[in-house]
Amino acid sequence: MDFGTILAHVIDLDYLVWVAGSAVTVVGAAGLIVRPVRRTLKRYDSALDSYGKALKDYKDMFEAQAQSLEDSKIDRQRLHAELEAIKADDLSPIKKALLIQSKVEINKICDKAIDRGYIFSRELEEAEMLFETYEPLGGNGVTRTKMEAARKLKIRSQTRNKIVEDNKE
Repeated sequence: MDFGTILAHVIDLDYLVWVAGSAVTVVGAAGLIVRPVRRTLKRYDSALDSYGKALKDYKDMFEAQAQSLEDSKIDRQRLHAELEAIKADDLSPIKKALLIQSKVEINKICDKAIDRGYIFSRELEEAEMLFETYEPLGGNGVTRTKMEAARKLKIRSQTRNKIVEDNKE
């Protein structure tokens, strides 16, 4: 007996054809299943790429907005510092001028009243209003002393061509 005959008895040819056919069927079926799955996976992969790009764009946009807010905060702080410097520099001469003008007017009113020995109520009222703004500007003690002396004088009211002495004790 030769090898082919022995092989033919051991392995049935119909069985071999059936196994080969089954293998082809399984491969074909796998091909039918794998293709749609592969297409679906490609669509998902493409969608994930799109979402990934969109997320990156949103992240970039939010980072840009955060940087813009930080820059705005820094600009606000810088402008505030500049404004404070301008206030200190530019208002100093104005403040000094107001201080001097108030001092001159208060001293003029007080000196005139002290020389007379009495003060008119209108003069005292004007001196008091000026002194209210003079002191916070940094006024000194000389003018304060003159104001205290003027407050101690007799107060008189002045109407047209008539002087009326108020009772002040």
